[in-house]
Amino acid sequence: MRSFRSRTRVKFETANRSGHYAHLDSLRGLAAVYVVLGHAWFTVWPEVMYREKPSGLVLALTSWLRYGHAAVAFFIVLSGYVLGMQVVRSGNLIKGSAWSFYKKRAWRILPPYYFALIISLLLLTWIRYPSHTLYDGSLPVTTQGILSHFLLIHNFWTKTRAEISGPFWSIAVECQIYLAFPLMVWVAQRRGWLVALGTVVLAALPSWFLLRKTDHYDLMPLLYVCFGFGTLAAAATHDPALQKVRDLPWKWISSTAFGLFVLYTVRAGTEALIHVSLGEILFGIGAAGGVILMANNPNGWVVQRLSSRPLVAIGTFSYSLYLIHSPLQQLFWQFVLDPLHLPKPATFGLLAFAGTPLLVAAAYGFHLLFERPFMSQRQRLAEREAIHAMPSKSPSRSLQKAYADVPHQEAPTLLRHGSTVETANHQELSLRDIETESPYLG
Repeated sequence: MRSFRSRTRVKFETANRSGHYAHLDSLRGLAAVYVVLGHAWFTVWPEVMYREKPSGLVLALTSWLRYGHAAVAFFIVLSGYVLGMQVVRSGNLIKGSAWSFYKKRAWRILPPYYFALIISLLLLTWIRYPSHTLYDGSLPVTTQGILSHFLLIHNFWTKTRAEISGPFWSIAVECQIYLAFPLMVWVAQRRGWLVALGTVVLAALPSWFLLRKTDHYDLMPLLYVCFGFGTLAAAATHDPALQKVRDLPWKWISSTAFGLFVLYTVRAGTEALIHVSLGEILFGIGAAGGVILMANNPNGWVVQRLSSRPLVAIGTFSYSLYLIHSPLQQLFWQFVLDPLHLPKPATFGLLAFAGTPLLVAAAYGFHLLFERPFMSQRQRLAEREAIHAMPSKSPSRSLQKAYADVPHQEAPTLLRHGSTVETANHQELSLRDIETESPYLG
């Protein structure tokens, strides 16, 4: 028979999950689909590899798909937000070791990654090279590339960064960010989250400046800053001490940051598509502000629309979609579309709107076989709840009802801070207890 503590904890997570987190799953899913569509664009018009792009109306209608690095920055912001939220909601009363946190993160992230890596290596035997597409940047594969991918250090060198499958570079960066996360929590415990973010910025910006002209540019120190933006957004929406940060005019801050991002990318041209740069910092600020705005208005139109079941469902296996789409997309182009010799706009339309649903279906199968078995019972419960239960209109009532289901226990006093609801007495949370429903993405 379960203890009261374990029963209460599951109820708390489930209620909170269905009432507050569903829109985050949808955002992950939308970002992953955007990456897939962006790679479809670069498959047809390999601007990064061969400086080839459409013109006229086609470019005007589709050029917004070219900024996949911004989607990765968005993923990283969400990752920082979800991990930071779980720490902040505990009142920063952290116990347990960093090693326990690393083991749990590794068990959640690495098995699907390694399965995707092996499958991609097998599929490479059928991929034509050169093909004059984006995938030429992932071939040929070298011994150094294979070993570095298994060690998750392939982003240490420019030549191995995109080998095998281009999207894998960000998995290495993500894991390296996780290595630094306990240190960030340690600083936040002693000096607060603003100081923790400042520490990340002071370490990342000089590193980026020193690395940007070297072969180690793809260590991506600026993405650590985006992760820091996510953790600060979590603190702002869940810690009363940061009320002033939460009450900043985030609508204008986000709009300005996104506008500056557009101006920066237009001015930088193709160079902005190749490397993570200051443009991603601007996008990260806008994304963090957007997350804060949604947290401040949980019953708003945006959150309600993002909490629709189809979007949430895709979000629950967005990690799998991100991992496996690239070689499958290349094979669909190579064996189905390229032999038709259609005009490039028609090829892109078929690759985007016929190929993407097939990739989503394949990703779901991969999720069932190679990702879901490594999810904890709590994560699986959260996944089912996210898909099958529509969001509650009142998070506080949902949480009160959850505690009412526990026999002989009175529901705890609830404190409402902006859009968040938490118990009056903070629960102590171990780093080993920090779990998220989607690894890459928080």
